[in-house]
Amino acid sequence: MRGKMANSARRIAALKIGSTSVAALGADRLSHPDAYRVWLLGLVDAPSLRDRLAPVLAEVAAWLPRQALVGIGEVGRLRPELADWLARWGWPVWQLSGTEEAQCTWWGVQAGRDRPAVVVDVGGASTELCDGCAAASWPFGAARPPCRGTRLDAPWAPGARELVAVGGTAVALAAMAGSPRLERPALVGWSQRPSEVARCAAGQGVDPARAALLPGGIRSLLHVMDSLGAPALEVSQRGLVHGLWLAARLGRVPHAR
Repeated sequence: MRGKMANSARRIAALKIGSTSVAALGADRLSHPDAYRVWLLGLVDAPSLRDRLAPVLAEVAAWLPRQALVGIGEVGRLRPELADWLARWGWPVWQLSGTEEAQCTWWGVQAGRDRPAVVVDVGGASTELCDGCAAASWPFGAARPPCRGTRLDAPWAPGARELVAVGGTAVALAAMAGSPRLERPALVGWSQRPSEVARCAAGQGVDPARAALLPGGIRSLLHVMDSLGAPALEVSQRGLVHGLWLAARLGRVPHAR
């Protein structure tokens, strides 16, 4: 966490609960967050979401204001009871549909760019894609990679727009490559050496749980790139939690409880 966030009514805060990670962001301005932290929890296969989440939420409650917006995506769609339990913490909860998750992620990424992009977010159990107009979500991700023959009927082609990837898999791969740009041949090479990729990532300080997910994340990214005919992608440090912050700031939260 960078800095300690005061409980100020001026500050906006957002909490993203995903299938594999939880991210919290607090800021007066999105470009200058004064609090940001990510927890890798592996919720997609957790026997008890409450047991795994409760310690993190107790920690977050100590430094996020009560009006923090909580957004839940695929893990909430898989376990509907999660939204009711989270609402007891006193925060507004937004159960995002797959397309809402894709759109919200695009907001967060595009707010930091001066050129339009097609944004792909490979999560643990789902993958979202959005170009600002059309958005879609598919039930595959780093923990549940696509099977051979899985079709991705995407109406987009990047064309003059860049394909931008977000999420833990993309960020870890960019760190391994030493560049925010990932070329398809490099990803193909990594996909053919999954054990080596996991060992290399762990040796570079990537969390072991995240390193174990990289082979599935690479397969998911390649599936999207091949479906769109994209030879490369750029990696952004922003993601869904930044889009949630913007939604909270602008009051664009149609289903928050």
